[in-house]
Amino acid sequence: MSKLYVKAAREKVKEKPNVNVTWRFFDSDLLDRIQSKEIERDPTTGWKIGQYRLDTGHFEFFLARKFGFCYGVKLAIWDSLSALDKYPGQRVIALSEMIHNPYVNDELRRRGAIFMDESEMTLDDIAPADVVIIPAFGTTMTNFEMLRQLKERGCTLIDTTCRSVIDVWDRVSEYNQIGFCSLIHGKSEHEETIATASVAQTYLVVRDLDDTALVCDFICGRLSEQELLERFYGACSEGFQPSRDLCRIGMANQTTMRSSESEEVFGMLREAVIEAYGEPEVDAHFQALDTICRATEVRQQAVIEMGQSTQLDLMLVVGGLNSSNTKNLAKIAQKYTQAYHIEGAWSFDGDQIRHLIYGDSAFTVSEDWLPDSGRIGITAGASTPDNTVGDVLEKILMLRPE
Repeated sequence: MSKLYVKAAREKVKEKPNVNVTWRFFDSDLLDRIQSKEIERDPTTGWKIGQYRLDTGHFEFFLARKFGFCYGVKLAIWDSLSALDKYPGQRVIALSEMIHNPYVNDELRRRGAIFMDESEMTLDDIAPADVVIIPAFGTTMTNFEMLRQLKERGCTLIDTTCRSVIDVWDRVSEYNQIGFCSLIHGKSEHEETIATASVAQTYLVVRDLDDTALVCDFICGRLSEQELLERFYGACSEGFQPSRDLCRIGMANQTTMRSSESEEVFGMLREAVIEAYGEPEVDAHFQALDTICRATEVRQQAVIEMGQSTQLDLMLVVGGLNSSNTKNLAKIAQKYTQAYHIEGAWSFDGDQIRHLIYGDSAFTVSEDWLPDSGRIGITAGASTPDNTVGDVLEKILMLRPE
C-alpha cells in the first residue's frame, strides 16, 4: 500500500459539513473558573479558585495543566454533530464508536446516530441516501475502498480520522516502499492499530515491554521462530515469517500508548539490532520515528508534573473504560499516589468507588475511598468532555461539604 494510495483514498471519501452546532453541553463553568490565570475568592463560598486549583478550606483540588478533549477528538465530535444537524431525515451511520467515551457516544445516539458495530448492519446495507461517518480511529484500507465505491453511488461520507493517525499511516507506507516490516507498538484489538496494520504489507504488533523482549530474543537468536509465532498469533500479518520479515523493521506506535514505554521499546529493539548486526548496520535493519500523538504526550507529562510537584492523597483519572490513553494516564498517576480510573460522577458515592485497575478488563469496587479532607488531583483522557470532569468535582463537593 503506497503513501499516495493512502492519501488518495482519504481524499476521495472526505466530505466535511460546515454547520453551527451547540457545543455548550460539553462545557463546565466550574472548570473554566479553575483554569483561570488569576486566583479569585468566590464571594458566596469563600473558596479560592484559579491557576488550576480549587481550595475549599478542607479540600484542595489540583487540575492537570493539560487534560480532556484533544483537537482531533473535538473535530470528530463537531463533524458528527454537524452531520446530524445538516442531514435531517437521512440515516447517519458511524462505522463504530466515534471515540472511547460513553457520555459522548450516548449523546450522539440520543441525537439519532446509528453505530454500525452495535447493529447487524454491514457496508453492504448502506443506501445512496445514507451518511456514513468514519471515526477518529480511522478504518481499514479495505473499508476505505468500499466507502469510495459507496460515495460513487451517491452516499455522503464524512472522514473524521485524526491527523495524528494519518501521520502513522504515512510512516508505515514509507516502510512498505523500502521493504521494511512495520513493528507496531500498540494493542492488536484496538481500532486504530487494526487500521494501521491494514496499511502495512507486513507487520507485528507488540503490546508492551514483555512482548518487545520476545522479539529482541528472536532477533538475537535466543528464541525460535515457532515460539515467536505461537506468542504473536493474531498479532501479525498473514503469512508472517519472522526470519524473513524481522531482519528489517520499522517502528510505529498506536498514538495513545505511553510515551515513556514507546521510548523503552525503541531502545530495546535498537540494542537487539546492534547485537545481531553490529552498530554500523543499524540503519539498514531498523528505523523508527516517534508517532505518539502530541496531545497524548502533553497529557501524560502534565500528570507527571502534578505528581512530582504536589503531595496528593489521591488522583482521579476520568475517561472511558476502553480508552487506551486514559488507562495510560492512570498507570502513570499510580506511581505518585492512589489513582482511580473512573468513567464519571456516576462511578462513585461517599462510600464506594467503581474504578478500573490498569491491566484489568472489568471494574473493581473499593470502599472508604474518599477522605473528609485532603489533596485530590484530577485529570482526564483525550476523549473526556469538560462537563464529565466538572460533574466529578461537583459531586465530591456535594458528598463532603464543609
